Amino acid sequence: LALAQGLVSASAATLWAKNGTRRHRRSFFLEGLVSANATRCEGRLCPCCGNCMSEWETVATKVGTHAGHALNLDSRPAQCSRCRSRERHRFSCLLWAIAPPAGRPTVAYFGPQRAHARHLERDVDLVRYDIFAPAYARAYENSTIYADVEAIPRRSRSFDAVIILHVLEHVRHVDRAVAEVGRVLRVGGFADSETPCRRNTTVASLAC
Repeated sequence: LALAQGLVSASAATLWAKNGTRRHRRSFFLEGLVSANATRCEGRLCPCCGNCMSEWETVATKVGTHAGHALNLDSRPAQCSRCRSRERHRFSCLLWAIAPPAGRPTVAYFGPQRAHARHLERDVDLVRYDIFAPAYARAYENSTIYADVEAIPRRSRSFDAVIILHVLEHVRHVDRAVAEVGRVLRVGGFADSETPCRRNTTVASLAC
């Protein structure tokens, strides 16, 4: 927590130093950590919404299925009680806070989490995509576009950034998906990607 606060505080100081007393247009990415709440929080601080809590809420993650039933539920404290973000969303918020893109970027978000996407939409042009797996079909906003990451329905060099968290492990042809992400990124753009990796498994061609 101290390291995260220090990094973001330093980033905020740099931005504000470059922009004088004017409130930087990207400063909302920093509001969660650079605040009075951040300095007095002695528990868990969410970098997405600034919520301070004694511990993350416990969530159960389905590790496998058999005959339609969940197996090996992995219960752990991982979720913010306010915005429902989990580790992958909070790390993404922290990355964007430390190195906020210039201007108002156009961003593609595959498998968007509601609260995380809404935070981003405050200052980016966000396009939400998903393939609408049955278990998640009701989790997305009406603006979410049905799309397969292996064949993104967008012309080349359309996005400044692509966010793709816990998606590639579900893709049949990872090489095609990665190539498509590269195709739609503009020169100088970046991909914010995370894939879960459990011991003794193979995910996205990586031996865990």
